[in-house]
Amino acid sequence: MPVEVLGEVRAVEEQVFADVCYRVMGRVFSVRKTMGPFFREKIYQTKICESFQQTQVEVPIVIRQDRFRHEYFIDTVFDAVAVFEWKAVERLHSRHRAQLLNYLMLCELQRGKLVNLRPETIRLHRKSHCTQQTKTILPEKHPPISSLRGDSCRTVAQHRQ
Repeated sequence: MPVEVLGEVRAVEEQVFADVCYRVMGRVFSVRKTMGPFFREKIYQTKICESFQQTQVEVPIVIRQDRFRHEYFIDTVFDAVAVFEWKAVERLHSRHRAQLLNYLMLCELQRGKLVNLRPETIRLHRKSHCTQQTKTILPEKHPPISSLRGDSCRTVAQHRQ
């Protein structure tokens, strides 16, 4: 199935990812300390993203096959390299991690962060790694996802051309 990411995301080395995440998490802790634990994730997302210039919010991932079409939305991508999923729930569940891993697999990325802003202490999966090979998920007759959407992810502006 053709997969298209309508935003800029790219795989990077672990240190580059860690550097971006360190800056983002500093802002996360600051915002959460100021606002407390009782807001919806979109409110936290807005406040956290204010401090970063290279931020994409609600990045669409579109999957198509014949008449079938489905969209997913990545909460936030910082500097085109750090995928963040925000939650404001009592506790994280396996479905939250599965959501992030699904996005990483579709974007052919290996790293992302899942952050829960609701508990007294911010909870996060330090890193979620996606090591699943896309070719093992797709039927043999289909080419790998990367060949279906090109060598790199296209930006929204490129998609509209």
